[in-house]
Amino acid sequence: MGYYTDFKIVTDCKDNNRNQKIVDRLSDISGYELDYRYGGSEVYLDSAKWYSSENDMKTLSMEFTDILFTVYGDGEESDDLWVAYYKNGKGTEFMKPAIIYPLPVEDEFK
Repeated sequence: MGYYTDFKIVTDCKDNNRNQKIVDRLSDISGYELDYRYGGSEVYLDSAKWYSSENDMKTLSMEFTDILFTVYGDGEESDDLWVAYYKNGKGTEFMKPAIIYPLPVEDEFK
């Protein structure tokens, strides 16, 4: 069986040609065909069992040392949302987002 996660990978790179090279290399490393729309800095991988994502992203970030990679994960469970960052072969722990609800302003009660 396994656990499915939707992934969104974002780079801070503004060069479309370089982003295409990054996507191609990540496809080679991960073995997945990624959904990339040329001209952007976002790549998508839906409903994947990408268990090696952490190691694969560290490998990718070692090859593109000046790029910051942000990986968003949305797992099968409703509360399984996380983000991780990778740069220069290193990565952060998966971090859960903090959800803060704003207090209503007084005018909303009139």
